Amino acid sequence: MSKVDAHNFKIFYIGTNWEKTSRSRNKNLRHSGLLEILGHSGRFRFFGLRRHNGVELWKGVTGYEGELPFDGGRSIIEETRRSGVSLVLSSPQHLRSGLVSTRIFQACAACSIIICDRNSFVEE
Repeated sequence: MSKVDAHNFKIFYIGTNWEKTSRSRNKNLRHSGLLEILGHSGRFRFFGLRRHNGVELWKGVTGYEGELPFDGGRSIIEETRRSGVSLVLSSPQHLRSGLVSTRIFQACAACSIIICDRNSFVEE
């Protein structure tokens, strides 16, 4: 594995991009357009479920690299470590209940720099 430094880091993100499956006309989407904007920077590596119910979940997102195997989180930790930085975003349910997803712990296990939203669990 090559050393990650200020010149070769990428920001790792894994998720489902559920916004693509919403059928609501009044979409109040948690990350509406954010992943597309971040992808254009060339600094992101996106992973997650490729399609759900026939919907391409990452269509229009530059930097999508595919699905990772379901292996207890080992692949997530390895890819996070390769990137050097991890973006961890909370769902509205996590924010309301003061909880976090396992992504924050996987990022810690990878010894990566973590960028996350204002979640009371993380702040405490």
